Amino acid sequence: MTQAVLFERALDEVTLPVASLLAGLAMRAWPRDEDEDFRLREGALHALLHRTMEARRRSLRITRTSRGRGDVGEWAVHVEDGRWSGVSCVAIRSFAPFDASCGCADFQTSRLGACEHVLAVVLARSKGRKSAWEPCRERAAGPDVAFDGLPHAKAPDDALAALRVRSVDDDEHLAQLDALVRARRRGRDTATRASRLGRDAAVLRAVLERHARRELTLDPGAVTLLSNALAETRRIVACGRERGSAEASLASLRRGLYPYQREAVARFLERGRLLLADDMGLGKTTQASACCHAMLASGRLSRVLLVVPAALKPQWRREWMATSHEPITLVDGSPADREKLYRETRRGVLVVGYEQLRIDLPLVLGFAPELVVLDEAQRIKNPTTQTAAAVRALSPAYRIALTGTPIENRLSELVSLLSFVDPDALGPVWRATAHYTYERGDAAEG
Repeated sequence: MTQAVLFERALDEVTLPVASLLAGLAMRAWPRDEDEDFRLREGALHALLHRTMEARRRSLRITRTSRGRGDVGEWAVHVEDGRWSGVSCVAIRSFAPFDASCGCADFQTSRLGACEHVLAVVLARSKGRKSAWEPCRERAAGPDVAFDGLPHAKAPDDALAALRVRSVDDDEHLAQLDALVRARRRGRDTATRASRLGRDAAVLRAVLERHARRELTLDPGAVTLLSNALAETRRIVACGRERGSAEASLASLRRGLYPYQREAVARFLERGRLLLADDMGLGKTTQASACCHAMLASGRLSRVLLVVPAALKPQWRREWMATSHEPITLVDGSPADREKLYRETRRGVLVVGYEQLRIDLPLVLGFAPELVVLDEAQRIKNPTTQTAAAVRALSPAYRIALTGTPIENRLSELVSLLSFVDPDALGPVWRATAHYTYERGDAAEG
């Protein structure tokens, strides 16, 4: 019944075969049957329809990269949209039930089993089709390790739990990866996780290295997922191993910290990620500067990017110089001057405005900041804006978001901020809104 309702709603926006596919994905995007299951699946459908409309709107060029004919296979999806250029790899193994994979960030975090790139291929393959795809009519062979972007029923908040690993009797590394995945599905005790991080990292690294040597096959989503998991594991291990030296470097600060400020800095040094939502006047700038100083002075990293409202760039430099002796530079001047600054800065802090980040994004990506600080982070509260997209394009290991208003009008704003700091904290926007809120009052407007 639920799927039929979702199908009818999707038909208002897309053709019959695409509507059938999206309704099926929306049902699988929330794999549990609970009282709120309709709201969650309805939210999933809206999110899928939004991505389908974006795939129609954007300049996407699709080329097949696999041999053969038919609807299943592998494609390269080229984004030809000025400074947002790039290529995403898409693999579609089946249309009924739908089974696809993509290496982009949205496919990893949305838990929908699709993204703009995947849906662009779906729209292209659906042209001229009058009926839905028939079950198992056409199916491609699966890789050794696959990730279809949908949550696992036993651990819907853990992407690694959704990995599919082929029969592992004859391969040591696949057997170890399968054991890791099964442990995540069981909700492995976090108290014992620290002792296993080193082994987990070794398994992830071995599988990725063998894929690079073409000894194992991984689909695009699995490559990105394992790479992100390895980076996260390494960050947590490094934080635990080097926290003492980083905290010791706080002694060289030019100004002292209050106890609550030290607590915030210690929290960041423990995990390498922080959402700081102190009220105005409590020194968020000083705390963020102290976090950056600790990482730079201890040698943990060398390149920091501060993204701030343009009008606050001079203020940030004054506050930084009153707090730390590490070098800081405001990014200004002509395009040539800015390009030279990004290219030649090997150590220190660069300060850019949000609008500047959108314009200079390719140059910022070349600078490859290891730590990014967002001031007035509510600038990314709407995940559909170009500013939010530019921020999401950054992939630093260490991240800090500063805001005095983490939520203004709706929960989705907080989820958007947290998605920069930790995408798994509240889950994707579509699911968090349905999962953690309810409506009441006349016409459910409250």
